[in-house]
Amino acid sequence: MKKCNARWQLVIYDVLILFVVDLLLLVFYRSNEKLSLNGIILHASIGFACVFTARILGKIYRQIWRYGGIQCYIRLLIVDAIAFAATLAIELTIPLFIQIEKVTFSRLLSIASMNLLGALTIRMIYRYCFKCGIADTTFGKFLRLLLRIFAGEELIHPNREAEHKIKIAIIGAGRVGVTLAEELLANPAAAYIPRCFIDVSQEKAGRSIHGIPVLLEDETTLETLSRHEVQEVVGCRDNRTNRKMLLYLGVQ
Repeated sequence: MKKCNARWQLVIYDVLILFVVDLLLLVFYRSNEKLSLNGIILHASIGFACVFTARILGKIYRQIWRYGGIQCYIRLLIVDAIAFAATLAIELTIPLFIQIEKVTFSRLLSIASMNLLGALTIRMIYRYCFKCGIADTTFGKFLRLLLRIFAGEELIHPNREAEHKIKIAIIGAGRVGVTLAEELLANPAAAYIPRCFIDVSQEKAGRSIHGIPVLLEDETTLETLSRHEVQEVVGCRDNRTNRKMLLYLGVQ
């Protein structure tokens, strides 16, 4: 997958989201508060400064969102909550020194909430496109098109170059194993292509993840792996069961 400076692209998209939210709630929304152009610019500037200062200090734009788990979203929630608290404090403090047009707490909260919702939405869409865009279907092609247009990233379906790659079985169909499979499937330069997962969970056995079957570890034999054209078995440490798995075991 070709990589570009997606971090700054994300900053730009976040700026556009905040701009649209401010436009809706500070310009078009009609209430008892009659804001002049100067008042709109002032309140929008305060919100902008607080939101992006908090996100930059909170390292939101240094996260790799395509692998983002719940911790990434929790961090964004906390950072934006801090930004809202800072915005509210400034909005309450400035009138003590100079006279400005005020906005209500409910409007400030609505701006913060809608801005956060927009930020979460584009990140979830990006993750969904990255995870499901590898499917060789019309919808998968549409998701790859979205990635190419809005993220500048090119996903290549793994079957196109699979014959030139080392076929592997991944021990563990948990988050680590699935993340490894996603990276290998999405990276045309990778030397490996996943053919199956091997897991001890009977609930996962028999299912498929991104079109890759999950095999039960107790029933896995060399014959089974050969049927899936597996050339190597790749494993890692499983933190949940504290088991140590072997790495790069050649399958004869």
